Amino acid sequence: MTGHLVLVGGPASVSTPLEVAGNIEVLTLDGTTTTRADTDETGRFEFSVPPGQYQLVGRSPKYQGGDLACPLPEPLNAVDFDVDGVLVACQMK
Repeated sequence: MTGHLVLVGGPASVSTPLEVAGNIEVLTLDGTTTTRADTDETGRFEFSVPPGQYQLVGRSPKYQGGDLACPLPEPLNAVDFDVDGVLVACQMK
Protein backbone atom coordinates (compact mmCIF):
# COMPACT_ATOMS: atom_id res chain seq x y z
CA MET A 1 0.00 0.00 0.00
CA THR A 2 1.46 3.34 -1.01
CA GLY A 3 0.22 6.89 -0.91
CA HIS A 4 0.77 10.44 0.28
CA LEU A 5 -0.22 12.63 3.20
CA VAL A 6 -1.53 15.91 1.82
CA LEU A 7 -3.12 19.22 2.83
CA VAL A 8 -6.16 20.30 0.80
CA GLY A 9 -8.40 23.34 0.71
CA GLY A 10 -7.60 26.35 2.86
CA PRO A 11 -8.37 30.04 2.55
CA ALA A 12 -6.99 30.13 -0.98
CA SER A 13 -8.87 26.93 -1.89
CA VAL A 14 -5.74 25.33 -3.22
CA SER A 15 -6.85 22.98 -5.96
CA THR A 16 -3.63 20.94 -5.94
CA PRO A 17 -2.99 18.94 -2.76
CA LEU A 18 0.15 19.99 -0.91
CA GLU A 19 2.27 16.97 0.04
CA VAL A 20 3.56 17.20 3.63
CA ALA A 21 5.74 15.16 5.96
CA GLY A 22 4.10 13.51 8.94
CA ASN A 23 3.10 10.03 10.03
CA ILE A 24 0.47 7.50 9.07
CA GLU A 25 -1.23 5.02 11.37
CA VAL A 26 -2.95 1.92 9.99
CA LEU A 27 -5.80 0.60 12.17
CA THR A 28 -8.16 -2.34 11.92
CA LEU A 29 -11.86 -1.45 11.93
CA ASP A 30 -12.03 -2.18 15.68
CA GLY A 31 -9.41 0.55 16.25
CA THR A 32 -6.36 -1.65 16.85
CA THR A 33 -3.16 -0.13 15.45
CA THR A 34 -1.45 -2.55 13.08
CA THR A 35 1.44 -0.32 12.08
CA ARG A 36 2.62 3.27 12.20
CA ALA A 37 5.40 4.99 10.29
CA ASP A 38 6.75 8.38 9.35
CA THR A 39 6.29 9.61 5.79
CA ASP A 40 9.19 10.98 3.81
CA GLU A 41 9.52 14.75 3.29
CA THR A 42 7.05 14.59 0.36
CA GLY A 43 4.40 12.83 2.47
CA ARG A 44 4.99 9.47 0.76
CA PHE A 45 4.29 6.32 2.76
CA GLU A 46 4.46 2.62 2.08
CA PHE A 47 3.06 -0.28 4.10
CA SER A 48 2.69 -3.99 3.66
CA VAL A 49 -0.53 -5.26 5.22
CA PRO A 50 -2.44 -8.51 4.90
CA PRO A 51 -5.77 -8.45 3.03
CA GLY A 52 -8.53 -6.77 5.03
CA GLN A 53 -10.22 -3.47 5.76
CA TYR A 54 -8.24 -0.70 7.36
CA GLN A 55 -8.63 2.88 8.51
CA LEU A 56 -5.67 5.17 7.77
CA VAL A 57 -5.04 8.21 9.94
CA GLY A 58 -2.45 10.86 9.16
CA ARG A 59 -0.89 13.60 11.24
CA SER A 60 1.48 16.36 10.21
CA PRO A 61 3.16 19.11 12.22
CA LYS A 62 2.02 21.43 9.40
CA TYR A 63 -1.63 20.66 10.26
CA GLN A 64 -2.74 21.91 13.68
CA GLY A 65 0.76 21.24 15.02
CA GLY A 66 0.28 17.50 14.53
CA ASP A 67 -2.39 17.40 17.26
CA LEU A 68 -5.36 16.79 14.97
CA ALA A 69 -5.84 13.50 13.11
CA CYS A 70 -6.72 13.30 9.42
CA PRO A 71 -8.59 10.03 8.83
CA LEU A 72 -9.64 8.64 5.48
CA PRO A 73 -13.37 9.30 5.04
CA GLU A 74 -14.05 5.58 4.52
CA PRO A 75 -12.15 2.37 5.35
CA LEU A 76 -9.69 1.12 2.77
CA ASN A 77 -10.13 -2.40 1.43
CA ALA A 78 -6.73 -4.01 0.94
CA VAL A 79 -6.95 -7.14 -1.17
CA ASP A 80 -4.38 -9.59 -2.49
CA PHE A 81 -2.81 -6.98 -4.78
CA ASP A 82 -1.06 -3.69 -4.05
CA VAL A 83 -3.13 -0.61 -3.26
CA ASP A 84 -1.37 2.43 -4.70
CA GLY A 85 -2.13 6.13 -4.78
CA VAL A 86 -3.95 6.48 -1.46
CA LEU A 87 -4.35 10.13 -0.43
CA VAL A 88 -4.72 10.80 3.28
CA ALA A 89 -5.94 14.40 3.25
CA CYS A 90 -6.01 17.00 6.01
CA GLN A 91 -8.74 19.53 5.18
CA MET A 92 -7.48 23.08 5.72
CA LYS A 93 -10.00 25.80 6.56
